[in-house]
Amino acid sequence: RHVNADVAETLELIRALVHSYREARSRGEHGRLEQQLMRLRQEVDDLNGRFADAIDSLWQRLNSDFGFVSQLNDKIRENDRAQKQIARLLDGLALIDFDELIELVGSDGGLRKLLISQLQQQLSHHYTSLREVQRRLIELMARFRKQQARSRLISGMVAFMREHPGFVPGNYARRSEVPGLVNQAAPLSAAAAPALDRNLECRLLADLLHRLPQPRHTTQTVEAAAPAQAQESSLAAARQQALKQDVEHFYLSVIDQPQAKPVSALDYLHASPLEWPDEIWLFQVISEYQGLPRSDQKAFRLKQQESQASQFNHLRLIHDVELQLAV
Repeated sequence: RHVNADVAETLELIRALVHSYREARSRGEHGRLEQQLMRLRQEVDDLNGRFADAIDSLWQRLNSDFGFVSQLNDKIRENDRAQKQIARLLDGLALIDFDELIELVGSDGGLRKLLISQLQQQLSHHYTSLREVQRRLIELMARFRKQQARSRLISGMVAFMREHPGFVPGNYARRSEVPGLVNQAAPLSAAAAPALDRNLECRLLADLLHRLPQPRHTTQTVEAAAPAQAQESSLAAARQQALKQDVEHFYLSVIDQPQAKPVSALDYLHASPLEWPDEIWLFQVISEYQGLPRSDQKAFRLKQQESQASQFNHLRLIHDVELQLAV
């Protein structure tokens, strides 16, 4: 609560200083302006210093005397204290709202550099340090769990030896029946490898290899593969490419005209052996013109023969397109 209260109080003081700074700038009071800016820098540095000192003290405590306690309950309380301290620091960092600060400082370059860019960079460093502290804390807690399990095993063995002073461990390796609690190891699979460096055993290895059974493979009939069928996407792409090339030939024919006369797109389509639908052909001609760069569009004049759909419908219907080379 103390950390959060300090952060909230510092943020409230920063808001008041920003308002005072903006009032001094609007009135042209340069001396007061420099004073308020200096106080803002001090408050921001103080805020970052408090976070840095708290994180550094926690880090030093984790790497020095953390966990050296005599009782288990003390260790649990120590871990809980460290976790709560990290949570308080995270809550304090979460109180800083950069959206509010951006709206507060406005378009002032000096305030944006101080309260937005520098403060955000420093808070990112604090978050990174806290992440390292949490990783170290989790590592120490896992190590304590392992030590706790070993200490419980040893203390249980010591208590058993006190109750049974005459107990002598038996040689379990020589017993024919091993208790189920002890026989928990997985069985070993025997592995063997030929000693190729021994010349005397080469003949024996060769005889063993010849005695190995030969695998018998049944003959399988292989059917002739059918020709691969082109996918619908590839067929559509090829058809689109063919339409694009035909439209390009139409544009080239307009360029090759001896005189700059308008050429009807539908007349060209009907006079050529092309079998494209009229609507698709006109759509591709217009799309090709719109896809040209601005400098290339100026070389052509595209005129659309269109009419209104009806008296009550202002939709324009395109009946034909005339393309002419601009002179």
